[in-house]
Amino acid sequence: MATSNARQFVKYDFYKVDSAWRRLPSAEREDNRQEFCAVVRELDSGMFIRSFSTVGLRVDADFLFWKASDTLEQV
Repeated sequence: MATSNARQFVKYDFYKVDSAWRRLPSAEREDNRQEFCAVVRELDSGMFIRSFSTVGLRVDADFLFWKASDTLEQV
């Protein structure tokens, strides 16, 4: 069996959406979503990143990012 010295660094970030954001006008929320997605896409170019909803599973978070990278600096 071959062994590999390669390793990955993994990080889980949990986020909760501020209830005040939910009360903003829909157009402003959509602009915020687009901006947020652009930031995530930019991060995705240098590392593995996936998002998961935690709604109904955790009361302290609405979603999480699962990030993995070959270097510690990127996560």
